[in-house]
Amino acid sequence: MNGGGAPSSRYISSLAKILKVNENWLLNGGELNTGDSLDLSLPPIKTVPLLSLQQAASWSDYMKNSSITSCVQLVGEIPANTFAVVLESDSMSTSGGGVSIPNGSTVFVDPDRTVQPGNIVLALPKGTTTPVIRKLEIEGPDILLVPTNPRYPSIMLDDLSCILGVCFKIQQNI
Repeated sequence: MNGGGAPSSRYISSLAKILKVNENWLLNGGELNTGDSLDLSLPPIKTVPLLSLQQAASWSDYMKNSSITSCVQLVGEIPANTFAVVLESDSMSTSGGGVSIPNGSTVFVDPDRTVQPGNIVLALPKGTTTPVIRKLEIEGPDILLVPTNPRYPSIMLDDLSCILGVCFKIQQNI
């Protein structure tokens, strides 16, 4: 901008490309010819099964079941086997920096994504019946599920076989 209401002349061409309009329309206004490469397409909306944490322990059985009654919608390109769970603790909630997932958040899980250290994962540690959501950390030979809330303990794993999926998005109500 040049301090006035019009864009600086050196940026007109770039600005027109970004806005997907022609330079004349940008400078003079008027009716926008919809044939001027205006892309108003919306991202896809996908319906994703909402599973309880207990159901998520055997997610593949529930995904095959056509009588899933609880679903949530998510905008954008979503991996094929995505499902959602609701976090039922404040184990991933923090007041500091970094990722914080508040209690009650809907968490989207991709069971087919390759697990990497640093990922937030849904896991069913040995000897438990309810999956947990934690950050995966690998420190030398140690494999840990680490909460972001320091009031909760880390969980030591023998291997990655208990990982049910990688969490990639959350939705929450305010």
